[in-house]
Amino acid sequence: MAFLIVTGIPGNLLIIVIFTKRNKTLPLVSNIFITFLGFIDLVICSLSMPLIVYDTVCGTYSEILCKIEIITTYALTVGSATMFAVIAMERYFSICRPHKPLSLKQAKIIISAVVLFCMVIGIMSIPTHAVQQYGCNVTTVPLTDVVNIFLVLFNVGLIITVVSLYSAVYRIVYIRAKSKRAKVQPATSNMGPETSSMQMDHITLQTEMSDANSRHPGTSSGTAQSINSTDERSAQSGARPNNQRSTNVRKNQKAEEKSELRILSMLFTITVIYVVSFIPFWLITFDIIAKNEFLLYMFFVNNCSNCIVYLVMNVQIRKEARTIVCGT
Repeated sequence: MAFLIVTGIPGNLLIIVIFTKRNKTLPLVSNIFITFLGFIDLVICSLSMPLIVYDTVCGTYSEILCKIEIITTYALTVGSATMFAVIAMERYFSICRPHKPLSLKQAKIIISAVVLFCMVIGIMSIPTHAVQQYGCNVTTVPLTDVVNIFLVLFNVGLIITVVSLYSAVYRIVYIRAKSKRAKVQPATSNMGPETSSMQMDHITLQTEMSDANSRHPGTSSGTAQSINSTDERSAQSGARPNNQRSTNVRKNQKAEEKSELRILSMLFTITVIYVVSFIPFWLITFDIIAKNEFLLYMFFVNNCSNCIVYLVMNVQIRKEARTIVCGT
């Protein structure tokens, strides 16, 4: 856990600084949510984890420290999990319903609701632990089982919600990409309106020359060849810009699709890490596997890995981090 503390504190601080400066790869509302998630992870790494390390190594014999440890651990881990669902919801509205995105006012209301919910969870967790023989340990009061069952069901509900939202978003992104590719014709067939008008002029000129030939045979063959060659050059020069525009449109569409998929993949990867890191805790809670200190607190990996995922999977964030750390 000491390694998680050492990597989690500077990593989450860096993410907070980057997204506070309004990272351009995501909308402002997304930046606010991710910044708040980074703040929650930072408090967990700087407060909850050190208290648990102290309790595990030395034993906590202060009732106040025991309560602080439990309140922060329960409340903040629930808050972190809830923010995953909130970020997934924001992505859904931003991509699937672009005409009705979340506003700044709505974002503030959502964050306030998450804070209030975390406070309720923290208060509910107070009776579940107390100072006993070897430090701050679980009590046998009935509320302990109620809180644990509620948290497991709540997390399962969040996972289902997040997977459903990201599945809907991936589906919309795929459908839109397929539709855009179908609208953009290959450069060889998309000649554009300018070329079409040139082709009509060419046909008109050929008709006029045919009438002239019928009136004065043998006098206009050279003129016809000159018009044909001039018309071909004009058509070619008109087709090239249109072909270039078509190619640029396809390139821009592919870049947009890749950007959206990278962001979605990054956020979904964070969710997967969260689920995997919490599985041992759930298994120990319901006595499916024997209690093990390493597995019991494995869910803290989630609070330290988010910053690493951002840096690895987002080029823009990586560049901004390099600028902040190295000044280049």
